[in-house]
Amino acid sequence: GFFYNEDSLGGAKGDYLYHLKIANNFGSNFFETWNGFGYGETGLQTRNSPVFWIIISLLNRFLDHDLIRILNTLSSLLISIFFFKCLCLKFKKIDKKTLSIVACSVIFLSPTIRSLSIWPYSLIWGLLLFTISIYNYLLFKEKRDYKQKTISSFYCIFYLALSAYIYPSFAVFSFFYLILFLNFFKFSKNFII
Repeated sequence: GFFYNEDSLGGAKGDYLYHLKIANNFGSNFFETWNGFGYGETGLQTRNSPVFWIIISLLNRFLDHDLIRILNTLSSLLISIFFFKCLCLKFKKIDKKTLSIVACSVIFLSPTIRSLSIWPYSLIWGLLLFTISIYNYLLFKEKRDYKQKTISSFYCIFYLALSAYIYPSFAVFSFFYLILFLNFFKFSKNFII
């Protein structure tokens, strides 16, 4: 799909090229672009977080455009690995071969993930970080030791925060974690931290 510039969503390439202009603007004049980001008058209308496009603008200074796209393609592989790890934690009685087929099928047959792994967009990186957050949540549920649970909860929140900075829609899951961790830590020192 990468070599044929697949766009099974029909708009991934256009979205990427539109947002690439914004990333290039961040690279050439950061503060002006920051001040005009998201406003209609500046020609930078977007509902996305600027964080991902700032990162792309930094990468553009050091890496070739096609290399950035190739690195982005690896994101779908990482999503499938962490999704598989989540399935293994959640469904221990099911054979790992079956779980790997399920994980690969869901990830690699999804038109959204296929298109966004070819055309960089903040959703796929937010999804990767969110999947890592879910993996740490499942580790949290699995651990028996209080210290290990605390560490897993920190990683869970850390990766959720990163995913929300890159793709803000994932921020809504912070309410789920808030309720879960409030119930577990019961206003202890670790909950406040």
